[in-house]
Amino acid sequence: CMSEAAAPPSGCSGARRLCDVPLIVEDPPRPAPVRRSTTRSNFATKDPQLLEWKCPWCPWKHCARQAQDSGRRKNKLSVVAAARRAHVARYHPLRLKSLPRLMPCPSLPPLAAEERPADPIWSCPIRGCNFGIDKKKASARSKSAMCEAKAQHRRKAHPRCTAARFRALNIKAAVTDQSRLKRSATCINDRLARSRLGGLEGEHRLAPVVVPRRHRALGKVGMHVHFHCKRCKKLKINATAFRRIPCVEDWTPKEVYSRCVQLKAARLLRDTAAAYRTAYPRGQLANCVNGYVCLLEDVPAGVQLRQVKGPISVQS
Repeated sequence: CMSEAAAPPSGCSGARRLCDVPLIVEDPPRPAPVRRSTTRSNFATKDPQLLEWKCPWCPWKHCARQAQDSGRRKNKLSVVAAARRAHVARYHPLRLKSLPRLMPCPSLPPLAAEERPADPIWSCPIRGCNFGIDKKKASARSKSAMCEAKAQHRRKAHPRCTAARFRALNIKAAVTDQSRLKRSATCINDRLARSRLGGLEGEHRLAPVVVPRRHRALGKVGMHVHFHCKRCKKLKINATAFRRIPCVEDWTPKEVYSRCVQLKAARLLRDTAAAYRTAYPRGQLANCVNGYVCLLEDVPAGVQLRQVKGPISVQS
């Protein structure tokens, strides 16, 4: 719309002034159309920020204030729905089935173990049992349904096996070589990061080392993480021990003797590793023992390793 200004008064004569310029008036911007939802909540009221539900069987009602954003609004809707269901379940239990459900729950047949499934997501850990649960049938089922199917199979097929024993066998079967290596790598990286962030290495340049050790009580070979300095070639159990020793290539007689004992025990373990039980693959255990022996043989030029006399155990 364009409109001209009124005629100038008698005092505004001569040159063209501001009062002679026509005034342009623009239309105000129109607000964006508000998109309304096609569905209306059962808890909506005249106040757009108020949600309430009145019980049709008693004077009780529940109110909740909601925010403008949709995320908090959905949260308030679920709160009111939960309060409604809790009230009806406590004071009107016979009316509970008449309430509308938030999500339809189809009735599914109970999940059960079958013999030789094509693509098993779980197999019975007991030796000689070929039963398991198919992956396609268990894809749309909950965790509780899986646990109930396992427990039902144990009670039906293995009544003499206790629940604790069956659970322990399932945990042991779930641990694979890949998961064990992943866990070991995570622990090594965690210990190395904590030692560097905490300033425990000092002037040393530390690196984690996987050390094989034989457990006397269990009778099997396990893996431990020690730390090795790349400069002075010393080996300690943890990074804190390096703060008390200097990073020099001149070793004390006690350190030389300790390295000789460790080297003799590592060589004995390398020769007899096949006779011990281990949870790791045989090839991985052999590579770990050979790498540990090569690490112990790497000493500074001024250090001479001698043969230790007398018997020595693999545990040393």
